[in-house]
Amino acid sequence: MSPKGKPEGKKGTTPRRQDRQPSEGFNGLCRDCKDRFTCSDAKPLGGVWHCEKYR
Repeated sequence: MSPKGKPEGKKGTTPRRQDRQPSEGFNGLCRDCKDRFTCSDAKPLGGVWHCEKYR
């Protein structure tokens, strides 16, 4: 923990939530979305960077 009580990560990054593990083969928000395996939305190679269904 930092002196301000925040979890420490790499400088300039935010630590990931522990219940989300990134998946290979997904880019952008899909990489750690809880619905990534059942979602029927298009997943372009460059990744999805705005999604109203992201969880």
